[in-house]
Amino acid sequence: MLDTVVVGGQVVADGSVAEATVGIEGERIAAIVDPGVPLAAARTIDARGKLVLPGVVEPHFHYTTGLRFQYSRGHVIEQVDDVETGSRAAAYGGVTTIFPFWWPPQPTDPMPDVMAQLIADGNRRSYVDFAPHCCLWPNLDRVAEIPAVLEMGITSFKAFMIKRGNGRMTDGYTLAKEMEQIRHGGILLVHSEDGDLLEVLEERLIAEGKVGAEYYWPSRPNVTERIAVERVIATSAATDCPVYIVHLSTREGLAAIAAAKLRGQPVFTETCPQYLLLTDELTRRQPTRAKISPPLRSPEDQAAMWGGIRQGVIDCVGSDHTPFALADKERAFAEGNIFDTPTGMPGIETMLPLLYSEGVRPGRISLPRLVEVLCEGPARVFGLYPQKGTIKVGSDADIVIVDPALEWTVRDEDLHNTARWSAFVGWRVVGKPVLSLLRGRLLLEGERLAAAPGCGQFLPRRRWTR
Repeated sequence: MLDTVVVGGQVVADGSVAEATVGIEGERIAAIVDPGVPLAAARTIDARGKLVLPGVVEPHFHYTTGLRFQYSRGHVIEQVDDVETGSRAAAYGGVTTIFPFWWPPQPTDPMPDVMAQLIADGNRRSYVDFAPHCCLWPNLDRVAEIPAVLEMGITSFKAFMIKRGNGRMTDGYTLAKEMEQIRHGGILLVHSEDGDLLEVLEERLIAEGKVGAEYYWPSRPNVTERIAVERVIATSAATDCPVYIVHLSTREGLAAIAAAKLRGQPVFTETCPQYLLLTDELTRRQPTRAKISPPLRSPEDQAAMWGGIRQGVIDCVGSDHTPFALADKERAFAEGNIFDTPTGMPGIETMLPLLYSEGVRPGRISLPRLVEVLCEGPARVFGLYPQKGTIKVGSDADIVIVDPALEWTVRDEDLHNTARWSAFVGWRVVGKPVLSLLRGRLLLEGERLAAAPGCGQFLPRRRWTR
């Protein structure tokens, strides 16, 4: 007798879609059989008319770890989600595993100590499983701590090529020194915009009084991403360190990554729903909701991102969930200066529904490809496959059931993250998660979370290998 069977649904696994029965024993998938084969179980979940997918593996997720962000004119703000509220919102989006970015609050804080504290906090309070990325201050004294963090099972690190003013910008020397340490079993994620060039452009625009929303993209044109991506790829080749370009937004950056992949370099990338579905036109109309980094770009860049997914150049899609309160963003923009406004938007709850509604339904991508970029790809890149990201015998029983016909409208008041707003407000969406399991236990049922804080757990990862 199994613990649970999921029957009648269209199961997406191994690149195909077919009706099957999934049997679960304890925390693992124990059987996948044809629909006519009976499996006895204590609980039966009827998925007729629905899609049965692996739980979403979110590679790009932010919540506060005590770091405060300073912007122009003295604006200082903090993200309003913490591990509990952020992971709760993730569960409502069909997500069962998150890769949150963990910042030591100060550049001098020892990274292993901070990571240990955050692991303990996550094990107490997270609704979903978590495998953190360790964010790197450009502090050479901390580079020596990277091996100790790797020993903890945290094998991914993040560096920023922007922005000098907030103390996070990593220069070329520090970037190479970080890669020299990370290459021994880790992977480096890089926010790839050329900080030197974009700061010069921003300063010039401000001096000319060009501070409206229409000047945000011109302050960070496509070339700033291309330069940074090419530098990261070149440094990766010289140090033999795997790299992952976060939130790719331009066709020029995509071309550089495609060329590196053809050369056999371990270079990976993601894009986000906002770069697939929104353009700079929204930044001009709704600057506080739409200001993100990199900026929203052109329809041509948008089309290139869809092409990158179809062609396999883009490995993952992540939300870049960045939960600043909308009131804080609006307060910073009160005088109409786009450069005073914090960058970032929440997005964890709408990622899967939007990618299904706007990607699969109109035929931009196939349903198996959706599962590859939302589930399997992140698990493979970051060392959790096949434990996560797939429906296979022996894998964790992380499953999300999607109603492909459920129609709904994105409304701020219906969201479950603390920020409670979306750049996609008003969008009509078809398809929504209606049930999920985390390691075989009920996590989401309709509009109700069936789990408690602390049901998620820290996932130590094996070291990265080619």
